[in-house]
Amino acid sequence: MRVLEIGPTPFVKAVYPKDTFYIGTGMVPAEFADAQSFNFSVARVFQTRRLLWDSGFDAVFVMRRAEQRDAVGTGLLLRLLLNRHGVQRACTFVRSLGDRMLRFGARAPVILFDPSDAPFVPRHVLWLWKRADRIYKRELPLDRWRLFMRTAHPDVPTRRFRMRPRYRAILNKVAPMSLGLTLNAETALPLDPIEKTTDVFFAGASRGNSYLRETGLNELLTMRGRGLSIDIPDGRLPLEEFYRRCQRARLVWSPEGLGHDAYRHYEAGACSSVPVISRSPNYQYAPYTNGETAFFYDPESGGLTRCIEQALENRDRLTAMGRMARVHVLRHHSQKARVDHMLASVVAAQDGPSSDNPTRD
Repeated sequence: MRVLEIGPTPFVKAVYPKDTFYIGTGMVPAEFADAQSFNFSVARVFQTRRLLWDSGFDAVFVMRRAEQRDAVGTGLLLRLLLNRHGVQRACTFVRSLGDRMLRFGARAPVILFDPSDAPFVPRHVLWLWKRADRIYKRELPLDRWRLFMRTAHPDVPTRRFRMRPRYRAILNKVAPMSLGLTLNAETALPLDPIEKTTDVFFAGASRGNSYLRETGLNELLTMRGRGLSIDIPDGRLPLEEFYRRCQRARLVWSPEGLGHDAYRHYEAGACSSVPVISRSPNYQYAPYTNGETAFFYDPESGGLTRCIEQALENRDRLTAMGRMARVHVLRHHSQKARVDHMLASVVAAQDGPSSDNPTRD
């Protein structure tokens, strides 16, 4: 497939550099090694327009985060005018308008990917959700109508709102997608198996993050006081060291952060350790299987403690589960696997309805 990609960082381009033309819209201008890329600017408006209507592309892939502010909002325009780095800010402002070229249409199907923490679609991005042929959302609520809460609807959407065909048409295009592994993470992953020396590993922010992390951390400290081998670093670790300590642990606690889906879910599995994950309030893409490749726990009333203590009753079983978790992550949650899945939706749409969520291994 030939893909035209528009977004703040290369995603498809990083996987298929020769088959992807990339238009950068990020805060920091990207540097390119080939002629099939450029940063959006006023001078590139007509070229972008021609590319969107080029019949040689099979899909247009757009990455757009839900929490991004409206680039043409009054507040941002005032900050642009009053900032002493006005020229630099102006360039950033113009780059951020690149995906708005889709308002003028595109010849190929449009795939939208939102990897943000926010479980909603902002009002200023609603036009893009209407325009897209397929939407992949990281934090996709079980009640999908909550995507519109306090954006297209002032509160929890009412029955009358839920009956409107134009909003139902949007929901019918949405499917879940994970954060998964980045290409940098895949490069840094340990390859050689090592002996498991700790029971549980956790490294991550707790203060100023999810309340669930604060309460869960207290449970881990209590279990460590009772004699379990629990590895909790004092500070931030280099990536390679983080992965080595993941690999040494039988279990890796992976609670939700600002969003439920987290890189740690997949990094733990890729390191052949068993992730212990708080139950999700969202739809999940290619989820782990509870008791086979991961453990999901209920956070109420010491649920984390019960889950960990029961899991550690059979430490040999955890080694086998860790190997299965690694296979699952590399099969479904590598960057290439996720790109292939999203691009395949273009073909699937031509061939007829199909499932957007792979079955568990």
